[in-house]
Amino acid sequence: MVHPLISIIIPVYNVKDYLDTCLNSVINQTYKELEIIIINDGSTDGSDLICDAYAKKDSRIKLIHQSNAGPSASRNRGLQVATGEYINFVDSDDYIDSDTIEFLYERISQTKSNIVACDFYDTRKHTSKSEVIIYDSSKASKALYSKDTPKFIIADLNAVWAKLYQRDLFNKIRFPEGVLCEDMIVSANIYSKIEKMTLYVCPKYHYIQRESSTMHTPFYSRYYYLYGLFAQYDIGLQRKVITQYPVRGLKITIHFINHVLCDISDESEQKKYIEIGLSYLHKYDNYSPNYLGYILAWKKYLIGRFFSRYKALYNNYCTLIRK
Repeated sequence: MVHPLISIIIPVYNVKDYLDTCLNSVINQTYKELEIIIINDGSTDGSDLICDAYAKKDSRIKLIHQSNAGPSASRNRGLQVATGEYINFVDSDDYIDSDTIEFLYERISQTKSNIVACDFYDTRKHTSKSEVIIYDSSKASKALYSKDTPKFIIADLNAVWAKLYQRDLFNKIRFPEGVLCEDMIVSANIYSKIEKMTLYVCPKYHYIQRESSTMHTPFYSRYYYLYGLFAQYDIGLQRKVITQYPVRGLKITIHFINHVLCDISDESEQKKYIEIGLSYLHKYDNYSPNYLGYILAWKKYLIGRFFSRYKALYNNYCTLIRK
């Protein structure tokens, strides 16, 4: 039986302590018809030499060295050169089970889906669930915004890794460059194009949270998530999947503002991020307390109209907490 070629795109930047595990997990897949596209994004820690060594020992590897441009640019470069019938993404500090690609391919063939996804392990979550969820375009899009969607399902839907995509889904879609949480934006756009997606709540992808990663520092993870969240909301509004910003965005914005006040001492940095937070807060100016809830509406009013007083009160609160 002839199996189609699957392109696995792996952006690499300064992950030498994780890269062997990642690349070994990919080259040793039980599914062999692979095009392994490694984009070394200007690594300076020796990751480039590790990539060179793997490219010499496995002819399926296409290695591209480029100046540092970020993960979105690296993924876009991978999409540009990919020739496989299906696309898969693996982050270079993560790794996959030996049968992950076979698992995804068998199920995308059986279900005739545009996308098949599996669940993932991370350092906080281990699951043995085996639920199967089938989405059409409308259901997948709405699940991103619904307050009833479990958080772990939101994570599964937003991530671009742990999925097998029909290649043509990316014909007119690319990752936005210069931002993080780009997965959230791409996923929202992709779901508008699908007829069927099947999610298997069965973990096959190992998501590693590095302490040194920018996305995993408390402040930046909140900032980039907030950016991605509202970019995703804007897509939902444009496509009329939703008719107004979900309340969840306001709650996260208020938490973000509190975090800035409590944890950023540099005044110019604090001012910059407070202005960003307030810009998201004001997206809810036309929404009534009946929609927001009266407690949330009061917090929004206090922060938006009397910010200097709110700042003083919250700084005092933070001082008491630290004591």
